[in-house]
Amino acid sequence: MADFYDRASTTASRLLTKFNQAEYILSRAGIVIPAQNEWDEPTQLPPQTWTLYGTSDAVEAKYVDGDVVTASARQLMFAAFDDVIKTGDVLTVNGKVQTVLKIMPVTERNVAWVVFVVG
Repeated sequence: MADFYDRASTTASRLLTKFNQAEYILSRAGIVIPAQNEWDEPTQLPPQTWTLYGTSDAVEAKYVDGDVVTASARQLMFAAFDDVIKTGDVLTVNGKVQTVLKIMPVTERNVAWVVFVVG
């Protein structure tokens, strides 16, 4: 099955890159790693940024985490990239910061990502 998921991921990435609809930037704040000893300085990792490729679609009224998502929300689908989308990440679409409502991987192998946003 590994070949199937690898092919599916490659195909999804190729199509979502080809039909990319906007500039999608995903950013994550740097992480502070505490030192092993209290007299040592903690290590601060730099912030991370990814450019994502995907499509956008309007959302019909439906439930996401128990809340009704209205027509003002958008459903974005992104190609897989070298990390995973996490709660707390900042998603910017065409220069506008979006509030992420829900993150759903497409299959357990993260072939692609579906993200519901509003903003």
